[in-house]
Amino acid sequence: MDPLLIITAVGVFVAACAFITTIWQAAITRKHNRMSVKPHLTTWTTTIHEGRSYAVHLMNNGLGPALITKYEVLVDGE
Repeated sequence: MDPLLIITAVGVFVAACAFITTIWQAAITRKHNRMSVKPHLTTWTTTIHEGRSYAVHLMNNGLGPALITKYEVLVDGE
């Protein structure tokens, strides 16, 4: 077998592996970038003055904007 043919085949194989790895890494990076800018809403409640006042806190701990289009205040399901 010709040594030049073997070297060429190995070079093509290495180039193909590098190309596939680059495409895979680009897809993972794109997914990570989309996930890193999502909003992450956190809520917690506080009772003040022996149960007379009740506070609900809402905080966006994510990097992206949290668009709130609707909210409801319910007391005992109503």
